[in-house]
Amino acid sequence: VDQAGSKGTGKWTVQLAADSGVAAPSISAALEARFVSAKLELRQLCQAEYGAVAPDASKCAAKSAAAFTSGGGGGSGVPAAAAAVFTEEVASALYAAKVIAYAQGFSLLSAAGEEHGWGLRLGELARIWRGGCIIRARLLDTIIAAYARDPDLGSLLLDPAVSAAVKSNVGSLRSVVLRAVESGVPVPALTSALQYFDAMRRGRGPANIIQAQRDAFGAHTFKRTDAEGSFHAEW
Repeated sequence: VDQAGSKGTGKWTVQLAADSGVAAPSISAALEARFVSAKLELRQLCQAEYGAVAPDASKCAAKSAAAFTSGGGGGSGVPAAAAAVFTEEVASALYAAKVIAYAQGFSLLSAAGEEHGWGLRLGELARIWRGGCIIRARLLDTIIAAYARDPDLGSLLLDPAVSAAVKSNVGSLRSVVLRAVESGVPVPALTSALQYFDAMRRGRGPANIIQAQRDAFGAHTFKRTDAEGSFHAEW
């Protein structure tokens, strides 16, 4: 049945992230995707109202549309070589998203450990998980090495080896997310990973607009780039 269950681990993680003020959008997106899947009858009603999700061939590249709506080559009309190329691109996108999701998770562990005085050794945690855990993966070897190089690493995204892996795969992540959006295929965890990456690599983002709105409706004040202190404006 097209319904995913949830035992609570994801919920506890997202709650802890919110309490610690740490962004974990990929983890949250994965959890919310389960919640959406659980509403089977409601989704069926929405499908009846809006129609089944299907690629728009006029906006989506032919190989992308076919790859999303079929199992690959075979009777889809897509050349096997094109299907293989797209499959590799999806694998590369998934790897980039996984690395970014791990970066979010370890940032949460670091913040929570510092807040609660747990004295966590993040590289040692990765080593333990590598030995036997539901999240064990070869990627943990890269993470172990990252924290061996710098136990106080502010983010996994700043480690040279992790950075190289992200740089070589994030193009595929961007391409796959774009194709999914054009095709009407929900990929919330991939999308949120890309959004997190794009937000984190900007030294200056659009949060000034958010803070201006907060000051306008709640007099929460704002900071300026050309002066110290907090300011309030009559909007």
